[in-house]
Amino acid sequence: MIRRILFFLFLSISFTAQLSAQIQNLNLEQLTYINVDQLSDEQIRAFWDKVQAQGYSLTDLETAARVKGVPVSQINKLRQRIMLASSQKGKKATSLDKANVPKQEIFGRTGRERLKDTLTPVKKSRVFGYDFFQNPKISFTPSINVPTPENYIINTGDELLVEVWGAAESSSTQKVDNQGNIILPMAGKIHVGGLNFVEAKAKINTALRKIYAGISAPEGSYSKVYTGVSIANIRTVKVNIIGEVETPGTYSLSALSTVINALYASGGPTKNGSFRNIQVVRGGKTIAHLDIYNFLLKGSQEGNINLNDQDVIIVPPYKNQVEVIGFVKREGIYEVKEGEKLSDLIDYFGGFKSNAYKDNLVVERIIGAKREVKEVPYTEAGEFAMQGGDKLLVHRLSDIFHNRLSITGAVYQPGNYAYSEGMTVLDLINRAAGIRDEAYLNRAILFRTVDRVDRQSIHFSLRDILSKKQIVALQPNDSLHVYGKDSLSIKPMVRIEGAVRKPQKIPFAKGMHPEDLVIMAGGFIEGADNIHLQVARQLNDTNFKTISKVYDVILSQDKTTETIELEPNDIVTVHYQKGYVPQQIVKIEGEVTYPGFYAILSKEERISSLIERSGGFAPYAYIEGATLVRKKGKEKDEKTQEKQLNELKKIDKELSVIKTKDTSENSKNENNEDVKSIKKENNVESEDELSEYRVGINLREIMENKDSYQDLILKEGDVLIVPSEKQTVEVKGLVLAPSLVRYERGKSTRSYINSAGGFSDKAQKKSVYVMYTNGDVKGTKHFLFFRSYPKIAPGAIVIVPEKPEKKGLSTTETVSITTALATLAVLIYNTFK
Repeated sequence: MIRRILFFLFLSISFTAQLSAQIQNLNLEQLTYINVDQLSDEQIRAFWDKVQAQGYSLTDLETAARVKGVPVSQINKLRQRIMLASSQKGKKATSLDKANVPKQEIFGRTGRERLKDTLTPVKKSRVFGYDFFQNPKISFTPSINVPTPENYIINTGDELLVEVWGAAESSSTQKVDNQGNIILPMAGKIHVGGLNFVEAKAKINTALRKIYAGISAPEGSYSKVYTGVSIANIRTVKVNIIGEVETPGTYSLSALSTVINALYASGGPTKNGSFRNIQVVRGGKTIAHLDIYNFLLKGSQEGNINLNDQDVIIVPPYKNQVEVIGFVKREGIYEVKEGEKLSDLIDYFGGFKSNAYKDNLVVERIIGAKREVKEVPYTEAGEFAMQGGDKLLVHRLSDIFHNRLSITGAVYQPGNYAYSEGMTVLDLINRAAGIRDEAYLNRAILFRTVDRVDRQSIHFSLRDILSKKQIVALQPNDSLHVYGKDSLSIKPMVRIEGAVRKPQKIPFAKGMHPEDLVIMAGGFIEGADNIHLQVARQLNDTNFKTISKVYDVILSQDKTTETIELEPNDIVTVHYQKGYVPQQIVKIEGEVTYPGFYAILSKEERISSLIERSGGFAPYAYIEGATLVRKKGKEKDEKTQEKQLNELKKIDKELSVIKTKDTSENSKNENNEDVKSIKKENNVESEDELSEYRVGINLREIMENKDSYQDLILKEGDVLIVPSEKQTVEVKGLVLAPSLVRYERGKSTRSYINSAGGFSDKAQKKSVYVMYTNGDVKGTKHFLFFRSYPKIAPGAIVIVPEKPEKKGLSTTETVSITTALATLAVLIYNTFK
């Protein structure tokens, strides 16, 4: 056993040492297979110090990792760990954002750029194409694990792998030098710089034939020699990206990178940048133009060329932008080229939604200093040229039908039907497969809209319609409703309450008995009296005194005897057994010998008993800080609480409409009164009243004077917390720097406030209060001009409230007071005149 432990300990130490060695020589590619979570803070600091020593900032590191294909999750974790490790080391947090000008301009960042928090979700932009480059879940790093393109140009920095096998075997990896040459053993110097991959392979094979005659031997010959040339490592090229991009500068990229790869590394065009005219300049000449729309919408690679060293990518500002609003598949802002038509724009936003009105498109256009509206038929979209600043509005189709008839109610097939000339009500009923048996024949109603505004109703006897004694002609958009007998009568109900699984109302049926309701309610619950039931029956007493009569029902064990038959509106009540009380649980946490859950033994069990049952206090118990957490409204039935919470949410939702209607100062008090009155009318407590609260207790006196008034009786759900010794005091509220302050015995409340920066301008100094760990709250005392702040105990919270805003007089109130004073002055003058 000891040998196994030593063996695993040795493996652990070896792994840690190996990981530390990897960190010392860590490069960005290693981040793809080293989990940042496995690195210690010291290793992170060592890596960060090495990066800074090379002249790179945190922004440079993130960009380089992104270009090298490091997963975004690893980049985010590394950034967080570096910032955390640096802050713990005592460095200023701003040192990560300071300008670290690189010794070599590799990534083009100066350090003064605005850092983007990669953990903060970016709000979706309305500019089409912008979000494509801001998506951290995709990466356009070119893959090197693919066959090298035949047109790839070999140049300085590439590494070629030349292999020979068969009758002779050799393998050599050669790097192309500054003159474009490689040196092969025995073959000497071969110039491959500037050749494409196919030409380079042919030239190398020609040189090898001079050494290996078996290369020209026929297939199957014992002297046959085979050769292979491949690229072992792709060189890095420096590309300048300038103009309207998120982070312009010089980037080191793989030689397989294209224009799209480079743009993604730089963050893509800004919202003011062009997505339609990106230029690639090589040797002072523009050699390619890239239209990102063609790439995004058609997958076109036109202009997305491979980059060479010292290429320049220019992203100019956009020339023309138009906005698309309404029932289209992609609303947003689109860039249009000179001469592009409305039909081209339709392709860009993906077409119209199914409920769009596209026969007549509306374009708002700026002409001079004014705007004007142009209506463009859909058939002319290919001829209408778009201009910068245009706004395309696509409206919704109208919900109005021109030939619809509808029928609802007691028919077999209710719904919408097509109108035809000369149709009658009977024709519509026949289309709906006729009326059902429960249809009310004495009356039906037809709704009709007149002049598209006024709505009128037409009543008639359905019996006369069916017997063809009356004919009612229909018009388009008429709506017929056939009443059902059930909808015109009150449905009798019976109810079961009490100790059953699902208390509920049930539709009455003749022949029902109380035991039937018990079964329909899911049966009895634990503690129910399953022998004795009560049935309350409503009475119509002409003396206005008696409301109902109660029948006691006894259920037999063999179920052979029938109980009374129920009548409409009867209420069956299932009581609990005499003396039944469900078990109740309390909890004790913190510094006691045996913390955990305990069942309450009796209705008079107190806090002191719970302390004794838990084994007493632990050595580090802070008795003065003990507190009792109790649920508010616990005495109420849980279903009542749940019902109140649901009602509260419903009322708050309704009141949100009231609050948003008028947010002026004069209406705030009225709104608050509305809230209180509505909740009072619905008998609903606030959500705070249904939550838990802390009861201030003095645990030391409780244990010294058991069964005293301070030794509270335990209730279901109580949690007694005995904390350990606290060493801090929290200062919060209107202070300059809310913080935790080290507790010092005898230190005054004002001293703790000063340690948090002192009072702010809006602090209410005379109303400072202190919350203690046991739940007690004490406020500031006043005597004449003197204030006496509460004393501080370990773990206390000092709260400095805000001064109430002084409400000034409104114009109406000022005028009213002035008028009253003037009237009073006139009366006084006339009295003494």
